[in-house]
Amino acid sequence: MAAQQRGRGRVTLTDFEPEFLPVRPEGERIWVVRASGGAYVGHFREHGLMAIGHLNPLGLRQGAISQGTLPNLEALLLRADSERSQGSLTSHANQARTFISGISEGDLIVTLNSGSISVGRVAGDAFISRESLYIYDKNGRSYALEHELRRKVIWGPRLLRTQVPAALQLTLLAHQTVFNIDDYWDSIYHLLYPCFAYRDHLYLSANIKQTLELDNYSLSQFFSMLSAIERTARDLAEGLEVGHTPKRHREDLNLTTKAEFMSPGTIWAQVAMDSQSLLWCAVIYVMLFGGDLKFFKTDGLLDTHTRQKIWDVVIKIVKDFDFSRVQKRLRVDIPRVDTSKIDPPKPKRIRKAKIKRENEPAQLPQEDDPDLG
Repeated sequence: MAAQQRGRGRVTLTDFEPEFLPVRPEGERIWVVRASGGAYVGHFREHGLMAIGHLNPLGLRQGAISQGTLPNLEALLLRADSERSQGSLTSHANQARTFISGISEGDLIVTLNSGSISVGRVAGDAFISRESLYIYDKNGRSYALEHELRRKVIWGPRLLRTQVPAALQLTLLAHQTVFNIDDYWDSIYHLLYPCFAYRDHLYLSANIKQTLELDNYSLSQFFSMLSAIERTARDLAEGLEVGHTPKRHREDLNLTTKAEFMSPGTIWAQVAMDSQSLLWCAVIYVMLFGGDLKFFKTDGLLDTHTRQKIWDVVIKIVKDFDFSRVQKRLRVDIPRVDTSKIDPPKPKRIRKAKIKRENEPAQLPQEDDPDLG
């Protein structure tokens, strides 16, 4: 992304690419794979995998799973354990099939114990292994994982269960070992990112950490501020002076919010925008909370004038909506989670571009420029 000046005092953000903002990939799915009531979460994270024991009775050969085995799992399981009910065998067979072929490489995985959830990204196909995997407690005692059906997973952050919204909490109580939670994809992303994009929509996340009663003034100011951020982003994208918004813009504002007003709670917003407005909105929102532009991988790409322009906008919003006071009273903040291990693959990095001033064309660096990534 390069910053570019259009005439005197006007700055635009150009060459928007997903590299600079978390973007949910098309086709990505999200699954829960239980770790036997949480007992094996440590094994999952320590050994970089997920595993279930549904096919242990079959004594399958180690290595890749034969696709020819999948249609016959019920019969094979019945032969290995004739005491099990047909319903139980069918359930185990279906979950094993989902684990093997329903879950795709690159999908997100959630596993959990009583206190936390862990989020990871699938990094390989299913395989059988009978190697026991161990973790050790602080006293040196070992605990083995014997589940044979496994897949490699790159594990990212661990989040407290208390941070999970109520609707998702209820879904996580399901009894299956393997199940899909695509309907709650936005809940997962809101837990991970202060802002993210999907299908021309920008999503904004905020956590209310206040444990006392929430005052209406602070909540009202916060919601009004979100609308002001949208309006300001659209102004900047069109090269308009901030604060001189035409009436048609006010009518076109479409930011919506949903919130859990518990103490603590969450405020989530989404807005449909063109890519230019979307990026302005994201940058302003994160910087309001003292966020760093490194979040957008733009360090060194924005010139001093552009940075100052953004800070001027941020300072105006802080003053107009009494944000310092609101932030203190609500104890509201954005998610600050290290997601670097599970972020979706990025597109090829855009070359660093100099700022275009007046009629001077932007100059691209040479191939041996040390700043090229």
